[in-house]
Amino acid sequence: MAQPWSHYRKALEDNAAKVHAHVNLGNILADRGSLDDAADHYRKALQLDSSNDNVYVNLAKVLSMRGELEQAIRNYQLALRVNPSNSEAHFNLANTLVKRGDISNALQHYQKTISINPDFAEAYHNLGKVMAAHGQRAQAIDHFRHALEIKPEYVEAYMSLSQAFAEEGKKDEALKYYREGVRIAKSRQASTPGQ
Repeated sequence: MAQPWSHYRKALEDNAAKVHAHVNLGNILADRGSLDDAADHYRKALQLDSSNDNVYVNLAKVLSMRGELEQAIRNYQLALRVNPSNSEAHFNLANTLVKRGDISNALQHYQKTISINPDFAEAYHNLGKVMAAHGQRAQAIDHFRHALEIKPEYVEAYMSLSQAFAEEGKKDEALKYYREGVRIAKSRQASTPGQ
């Protein structure tokens, strides 16, 4: 039986859709944990077409997973040079900047993400986490609540909101959000086959 990605390898040989094939093969390899091979395919796609911002984002994600933060940041920036409105590039760049400890620039990119895509719940959540970590709990709570308005089943936002209220000494509020997060998580687990 042929490997599930063999048709992409065939497309590479046929020279018909090299960029698309490299990107898809890179995605499959990244999903399987073959990060070096995935990065190689994204780089090959970019050699053929350097105007695809999403390929830069995919490469940057792989580089970040490999711990190559500076190279990841560079590729997110290249994606944004191609398409300044790529909210995923801004979001992931912000996440990588947080890992590197560059909070000021991370905050700017989370805010840019939200200005481009006001329904990006994860951006509100991560912005809230950064603010909470820097003692700005009231603003963090607002961002966590906004994330939940957008995505009412967002377990991580419930847990972050619970923690922020606990740190504020508001135990009843903390417990309320903690319980709701646990309820949603258990509901998901019960509805997931094989659990």
